[in-house]
Amino acid sequence: MRLESVEINNYRQYQRATFTFPKLNGKSDLHIIYGSNTVGKSNMLNAITWCLYERELHLGDKNTAQPMINNSYVSHLRSINQNNGEVSVILTISSDDGKRKMKVERVASFNVTADTVKEIDDKVTVSNYDNNQWSIIENQEEALINIHRYLPEEINEYIFFDGEQLEKYFQEVQTNKNIKAIKGFTQSDIIEKAIRGFNKAKSEISLKLTNMGDNELKDKEADLKAKEDACKQLEDIIKELKTQIGQAKDKIAELDEIIRDKETIRDKTQRYQELQDEAEQLEEEKKSLFSDMMKFARKYYTLLALYPALKAYKEYIDKQDVDGKLPPIIDKDILDRIVKDGKCLICGNELDEKHIAFVRELQRKINMSSKTSNEMKAALGALRGYFQEIDGYKEEKAKKVQSYESLQKRIKDNENEYSKLDEYLKSIPNNSEIAEAISNREKYQELLNALYERKGKEEYSFQIAEEKREEADKEYRKAVAKHEELRGISAQMEYCTKASTVLEKTEENILAGFRNDMEKQTYDLFNSLTWAKGKYIAINLGKDYSVKLLNKFGDQALGSCSAAERTLLALSFTLALQKSSHHDSLLFIDTPVGRIDEENRKNFSKVLLDLAKSKQVILTFTPTEYDADVRGVLEGNYSSFQELIQNDFITEVKTK
Repeated sequence: MRLESVEINNYRQYQRATFTFPKLNGKSDLHIIYGSNTVGKSNMLNAITWCLYERELHLGDKNTAQPMINNSYVSHLRSINQNNGEVSVILTISSDDGKRKMKVERVASFNVTADTVKEIDDKVTVSNYDNNQWSIIENQEEALINIHRYLPEEINEYIFFDGEQLEKYFQEVQTNKNIKAIKGFTQSDIIEKAIRGFNKAKSEISLKLTNMGDNELKDKEADLKAKEDACKQLEDIIKELKTQIGQAKDKIAELDEIIRDKETIRDKTQRYQELQDEAEQLEEEKKSLFSDMMKFARKYYTLLALYPALKAYKEYIDKQDVDGKLPPIIDKDILDRIVKDGKCLICGNELDEKHIAFVRELQRKINMSSKTSNEMKAALGALRGYFQEIDGYKEEKAKKVQSYESLQKRIKDNENEYSKLDEYLKSIPNNSEIAEAISNREKYQELLNALYERKGKEEYSFQIAEEKREEADKEYRKAVAKHEELRGISAQMEYCTKASTVLEKTEENILAGFRNDMEKQTYDLFNSLTWAKGKYIAINLGKDYSVKLLNKFGDQALGSCSAAERTLLALSFTLALQKSSHHDSLLFIDTPVGRIDEENRKNFSKVLLDLAKSKQVILTFTPTEYDADVRGVLEGNYSSFQELIQNDFITEVKTK
């Protein structure tokens, strides 16, 4: 199936624009749409999906998006007081051999007032090309069937998609979409509806049996219902846990991309902060030590200034003492008692007048010299304390100097380490984001471990609950079988159960066969397209269509392969899906190399060019993406090159 042309009228950036995609002889069926960001490449894709399915599938936030009708067109309608306007998109589609053609036209009518723009109608018209003329399919249901035959809506994401979508193809949300689409391809969703119908019939039969008034059946049925509810509840819990596990894995993979090869950033950032705090603490210690040293200096400045004079004074006192020029210190009270008692208090002898006169003369001399003697003796004691402090000066000074030098070394070491870390962290962009990503990854890893642990417990609980349910089901069947009048109803129940079991097995076999075919097709395509031959040996698809890409050592390598290889694998998966579902359609990729590094853009462009030999491939590029490597591969090999140019916010198509 090919897209021959797209005509767009009054849709978003476009007023009148036509894209044509001819297949030229000697050229690949490759078509390039070239334009800057915001010029309308993605909206060209939205115009196609809106025309086919009445949905702008690649629009951002649909709730905040402005109406699709072109703004300049709305201004023109208001200027001429015209209230009615139309938006239309026309697609011309053909089979690969060109023998069959279909035209799809969708027209939306709008009411335009001075204040509002409101869509009032939407209509799609489908025409087939027969006998050299176009004939409209009048029946609306038949028209939609024709669209579905060429471009089924359930596979639109495997025909029209953007490059970033390819790179994120194997995340949890996309995997769920894959499963839904595959069930549509294989029509196993129809089998699921039949299974639900039989289960509903079983519930109705159970209700009928209950209403017949058999107490035993009521008890058995209630017990079975309770155990079925318990199993269903556990199934829902396990399903939710699987979803949360997938989301946690996706988040960890996203954080891994941020922190790859930068795992030490958080520790270095933490050390950087510690050094800042340590620097402030050292500054406070420096202030305190400086204050202490100033006190020390003031104290010893006075002591050292007085030292020469005080030393001379002490030497004078010592000399006077040695020369005996200092009177002895005599207790005056003892002399007073000797005179009073007339008796020597030392030897006990009586004293005559001559001796008493001697004592009285001694009392007189003491009164004259004791003041000087006492002052000099007291000064000597004070001087000894002074010189003891002077003796401790050198030791105390040495301690102060050592403390100061030690502190200076710590400050210098801090500054050196801080400077090196500062230079390192400045060389890494977004280091705070990386540190946060590392912390968040640990949290998500803890969450993932907890989810796995809980999932294991719930699965074990489900296993036990399922065994109890099966036992309750046996007991219930026995109760039904006991009653002759209920045999007919029991047979109906048995039939519904068997039919449900057969359908479940059939669905399982269909999906398994499709999955096996998909697995082989995906690997064959990937192996034929990849430029790293022999690097990967197999692709395994799980029951939930989770992908395992095995390297030559047999290890899972999906998480560690490059963005280009993941994109290539997603492209192979898409092509395999088209082949296995027998809807081998075109590929429309918006910004195919947007997530591909420059090293692999050339290889990936070669893959896309090779694909265009067997199917129509439409690619959109920005000037940045259509670089020398991409241009070197594609230039001269495409069938059409159409450039989008914007004038006064209106996008026009220029064919090269």
